This record gives sequence, structure tokens and C-alpha cells, in this order.
Amino acid sequence: MILCLVFLSATTPSAEGEVVPIQLVLHQAASPSPALKYPLLPELRDTIPGNAVTHYRRAIQILKQDGPPEKGREELVDGWIKVSLNDLPREEVGKFLKQCETMFQEVEAGARSEQCDWGRTEEFRKIGSSTQLPDLQEMRSIAVLLQLRIRFELAEGRTEKAIGTLRTGFALARHVADQPLMACAFVGVAIASMMEARLEELIQQPDAPNLYWALTDLPQPFIDLHKPMQGERLRDYGNFPGLAEAAADLNAKPWTSEQVLKGANFRALIEEERLPAMSATDTAALAVFVVSRHETAKKRLIKQGRPKELVDAMPHLQVAMLDSFLQYDQLFDDAMKCQTLPYWEALPLLKEADKRRIVALDQAILHNGGPAIPIYALLLPTLSKAIVIRVCNDRRIAALRCIEAVRLYAAAHNGKLPSSLADIKDAPAPVDPVTGKPFDYRIAGDRALLTCTPFPGQTPSNANTPTFELIMKK
Repeated sequence: MILCLVFLSATTPSAEGEVVPIQLVLHQAASPSPALKYPLLPELRDTIPGNAVTHYRRAIQILKQDGPPEKGREELVDGWIKVSLNDLPREEVGKFLKQCETMFQEVEAGARSEQCDWGRTEEFRKIGSSTQLPDLQEMRSIAVLLQLRIRFELAEGRTEKAIGTLRTGFALARHVADQPLMACAFVGVAIASMMEARLEELIQQPDAPNLYWALTDLPQPFIDLHKPMQGERLRDYGNFPGLAEAAADLNAKPWTSEQVLKGANFRALIEEERLPAMSATDTAALAVFVVSRHETAKKRLIKQGRPKELVDAMPHLQVAMLDSFLQYDQLFDDAMKCQTLPYWEALPLLKEADKRRIVALDQAILHNGGPAIPIYALLLPTLSKAIVIRVCNDRRIAALRCIEAVRLYAAAHNGKLPSSLADIKDAPAPVDPVTGKPFDYRIAGDRALLTCTPFPGQTPSNANTPTFELIMKK
């Protein structure tokens, strides 16, 4: 929930149920030559050998040691990001950013590195939830400073320089998200949202090149959830030594007494998560509960394909844990299988997955069916929410492509706005990634409105249903 709020804080503020049009004053602009003259991610030809993480961690240390004082920094920067470009105190901001110059050099080197490996996977495999993420908040802080640098460069009239900083920011977003945990994906999406907001400022500059093809060239979806989602499962199995191997092997042998003791780690997790009906349950009561579900759990494991003689010989705790993770894998895959589908195709499947998740949670709370140890209810986040957050980001990119397509049309028609998106012939207007249908575009006097369809079942806001008011300056 906290990380969802981190993402939403990076979007245009509006009250719940209120969509405030984002006014963009645009100038006509034809496609640059070559078409990808201003890429928004570093090209392979521009990369340097090495691991991006080395540079990012060095940047974090430089910011701590030599950067602007941390106390009051966030409030100061936040204020500078909110004022108009004309009101930005450039001399003061320039002096402030000068203290970050060495840090920025390391971030730029990280963005252009050939690979990015945070080294988390083996940690999750071995120690599960005990893995620390010390870099995550610092990377978001660096992204906020990149935002300020972009605004300063735009205020100084250095538009091409600002595009280069944007390129660094977009690469940073994908690198932060490329870790085996959903928390990292959420922060990556939040950083991408910051960059999109700055891109909306950039395309309003009189000398802004048209970035339609650069936006089109971005990966779709922009943030890949495969590794973060799979990392959640890796981490959860890592909480229970030996369980992953036993779950993967249908001929797994019964646990030894030592393995049973290690598997009892679930007690601490239950207390930590504070599941309502389980948080106050003592060890003796849990043992009784495990015993009461033992025969039912054994039947499910045998149905899975495990030899009956091996299941019969397994300790009660091993049977309970394997039964729990059998449910975990089934419910996890219900959401995971949808994440590569277009959102409008995934939505009905995600709704069904959420219903099954709620049933599993109710069973855990009410002790009414299901596994004795409700690992799924305790540990797994609602993966469908992650998919919604990601598609909000992709929708913003698609809307910006439409806006740049409008600027292309205006350049070929004496600054005139197209009467419909279908009038734009030189660059296909993308569909809304939420609905699979064209964005709502209409002329209103001397301007145009580009509107998104609200998410099914959600209250519209600027965060999930942006509306753009486009004014083409003559």
C-alpha cells in the first residue's frame, strides 16, 4: 500500500473522483531526421562495459558525502519542482545542482552500462524476507534530483540537454524495477511517472523536437513484471529452507527432525504479518490445527502426483507446508499468467483470480477449509494491483505518443489540429492500453481534448484517468 502511494505521489494531484485537465501549450514539430535522433533510452552503441549497480551505489555514497545537506532537501526540491519554469530561481537551483554534479556523472554511467545486476536473486533464495533493500529509497531520491535537473535545463533553454537527462531517468526507472521484488517494480514505475511529467513540460518548449518515434520505440510494457513477480515466489520459498526442493520434487523424501525445526519458521511470519485469527494462536493450538487438517492435506498432495507411501511417512508439518504452497502456486499462477496479456483481455481473468484469493483469505481467517497454514494469505501481495499500476504508466506513454502525433499533423497542416485521430496518416495513433480502443479525442473550440476511459470499477482521478487539453500555438 505504501509503495502504491509512492507511485501515486509522482502523478498529477487531484481529488478522488475529480479529473483536472492537464493543459499543454504545444508547437508544431515534424519528425526529426533520422527518426530516432533523440532516443529516450540509451542505445546499445552508446553503452559502456560494466554493471550499472556499481555506478548507482557509488552515486548514493557521493550524494551522502558531498551532496546538498539531507535535512530539508526533499522539501526544497519539491517546491522547485512545483513552481512554473518561468518562476524557477535558476541561480539558486544552479548552485544547488552543482553540488550533485559528480553524483549525476555516476548515474549517467549507470544508465549507459551494458548490464544491471543488483545481486538479489541468490539472497532471496537463501534467506527470503530477511533480504535488505538499502538502495531503494536512495534511488528514488536520485530520480527526484534528476527531475529538478531536467527542469533547470529547460528553464535555461537547453532542451537537448534535458532530453539526455530524461534518457538517464527512464533507464534508471527500468534498472530499479529489474529486481526480484514487487516493491522495486513499484518504485521503478514511480520514477518513470516522474520522467513522463517532465516530458510533458519538455514537449511544450518552442524548440522541442517531435518525440513520437522515440516514444514508440520504448519497450511495451515499459516495466517488465516477470522478474519482480517471480522474485516474490522465490523470496517466499526462501523463508522456508528445503521447501522449494521438496515442492519441486514429487518424490521428495520425508523431512528429518532438523528440517522440521527449520520449517517451523512460519511461526515468526504469522506473528509478523498479524493475520487476525492467527496472530494470537500459540504453538500448541497451531499444532492441533495442523493435525486436524492432516488427512485432507495428504489427499491433495497424493492427487498432485506424490506417492502415497512417501506422503504417509511425512511429518505433519511437512505435509501442511507442502499443501499450503500447492495452493500458493495455484493462486500465484492465476495472476502471473495474465500479466503479459493486454489489460482489457487480462481483466476478467484477474477478477477471477482476486475472487479466489479472497476465498483463500476467508478460509484462513475463519479456519473454514483450505490449508492449515495459510501462507498465500499471509505473504502474497495482490498481483492484479501491480498490473494496474504498470498499465497506468503505459497509458501515459501511449497518450504522449498521441500528443506527439498531433504535433506531427500540425506541422504538415499549417499548425492546424486534426479533427480526429483517424486524420493522422503519417503516424498511427496508439490505442488506450487499458481498453484496447482509441483514446477519446475531440475538438473544443481552438483546442483539443484527449481523454482516457476510467478503469472499470475505479473512481476516476488524474492518476488513473488523465485528460489533456491541447492548445496549438501559432
